[in-house]
Amino acid sequence: MDRPLHRGSGCHECRRRKLKCTGTKPACDRCVRSSTPCVYDPVEKSKVALLRDEVLVLRQKVKALEAVMRPSLPDQHALLDCFLAIRHIAYDTAPLHSTARTAALLLAAHFSPAHRPLAPALLEATRAAIDDAIKAADPHLVDPRLVDAIHASSLLATWLVLHARVVEAQQTLFGAAKLAIRFGLHKRPDAPDVFWQLLELAAILMGVNVSLPWEDCPPEARVEAPWPHDPLQPRDRPNPVQSVIPDLFKHKPPPASPPALVPKALVLLERAVRLGAHRERTQSPRASPPLEAVEQTDEAISNVLELLPVSRPTSQLRRDCLHPHTLLLCARVRLHERLAARDHVSQLVWVQSAVAIVRLLDTLSQDELVHAANLVLAYAWIASYMVLLHERYYVPYHPDSDHAARIKADLDRLESLLDAVGAKMPVISSMFRTSVDQFHALRTPTDSNNDDDDDDDDDDDDHSQ
Repeated sequence: MDRPLHRGSGCHECRRRKLKCTGTKPACDRCVRSSTPCVYDPVEKSKVALLRDEVLVLRQKVKALEAVMRPSLPDQHALLDCFLAIRHIAYDTAPLHSTARTAALLLAAHFSPAHRPLAPALLEATRAAIDDAIKAADPHLVDPRLVDAIHASSLLATWLVLHARVVEAQQTLFGAAKLAIRFGLHKRPDAPDVFWQLLELAAILMGVNVSLPWEDCPPEARVEAPWPHDPLQPRDRPNPVQSVIPDLFKHKPPPASPPALVPKALVLLERAVRLGAHRERTQSPRASPPLEAVEQTDEAISNVLELLPVSRPTSQLRRDCLHPHTLLLCARVRLHERLAARDHVSQLVWVQSAVAIVRLLDTLSQDELVHAANLVLAYAWIASYMVLLHERYYVPYHPDSDHAARIKADLDRLESLLDAVGAKMPVISSMFRTSVDQFHALRTPTDSNNDDDDDDDDDDDDHSQ
């Protein structure tokens, strides 16, 4: 006996003729007898069928996760060794616990061609581990599992950016930041290093053009934690001076421990970018950032620059200082960028700071620079390149002058470095080429014709030789 059909589930022909349909497949009895095409509406899956499909998908994910959770010991050791060599890219200094360790393997796989096939499974494992850690954490206290999940989120966001998945990276960091603020990590005097890693990555991955939560933000979100702890000092002995972000803008800020130099430089870079974007926010071509804020920020940059060692630094010290020194000079470039067209002093500071960034490269070998490179250093090198590119095409230096030759040499130096770094991190190569293409697209036809004339002169010189 055929099961009765639900109302409206008969074939089209029986419903049109308002006859009872037997519902047999592929054709009902009436359509068979009348040799009429029998057509049914697509049947939606029942809840049981949908759950069955979901179980199958989950089983596949479990198999993938199990394959990752049991990697061979040589693979684990190789990936962890690789991570230790590249962890500076993610501003990572914190110990690796369970969840962050999985994310570290994912990030390391990007830099290890032999292990890249593991990346899809490692990505799923990292996301699952972060979710599990958050669900298992005690919501009433700062649970170590919560800090571990935030740490892993920072490493995951770095991997996403390296794969040009910037929106996903921003969402990952935003979720981690909400957790950190919800549990008050940003106001604790003993804020873990993971919190500063999150703050630094947020500045970088947001393009250092989104305000950090320390100024012009709600009080509940404002960062009040002291700067990162100096690892050379024991944890049970507090730092001599518990300095916080607003202290940067005092006339005589307290001395900084080495781990605090990069966060301080990033805070100043973020503020410089924000002040430099004042014209875009006001939508007025003549608008300038408030002079008092520019002078205050410039003085703060000078104060932190004075904290950097200058007397016969060792090779290791030069590598350690490259990062904060470059970011501080880049902050000065971005601070004076909008003022350079109208103020001669700002124009000089703008160009001199860009040149100083290149001079820092002279203290290290190309291999050392490529190894030290990360997203924000590349951002600073690109900023320097764009200033010098502007000088080359818009300032009327004689093509045979020493100054023109130095600018071309510095441009070649930066291009070579960025190409080498871009080979390791393609997202940097994409950022660089996009900036250069936009610059040339905005140039006037007259500028392009002048370039052609210069090229013709070079060709004539070559033929005469």
